[in-house]
Amino acid sequence: MLKILLIDDDQDHNKILKVFIEKHGHKVLIATNANDGYQIVEENTDLDLILIDDIMPIMTGTELREKIKANLKNPPPMYILTGQTDYNKGYESNVLYKPIKNEDLEEILQFLC
Repeated sequence: MLKILLIDDDQDHNKILKVFIEKHGHKVLIATNANDGYQIVEENTDLDLILIDDIMPIMTGTELREKIKANLKNPPPMYILTGQTDYNKGYESNVLYKPIKNEDLEEILQFLC
């Protein structure tokens, strides 16, 4: 069982992804903004995966990802969630484009198990 943190200010998106991930037998923690997400990361050193929406208030997902990488010794894999088809910030291999395809997320979950 993986422990996954989902950080997204879209509550409907959170519900959909949470149900999908839990159906695959994994635990999901949810934060609706970057500050709460960072606090959860600090409190849960056993996270296996972090999914971060890129467009959020307070700070972007990309900024949060950099903050986590700068402050954790061994951060878990992190994927940026974005609806921007022109997203290009050097992380092309760790991006999931919205709407997220079930098979793309399943592939990541299977790889981490």
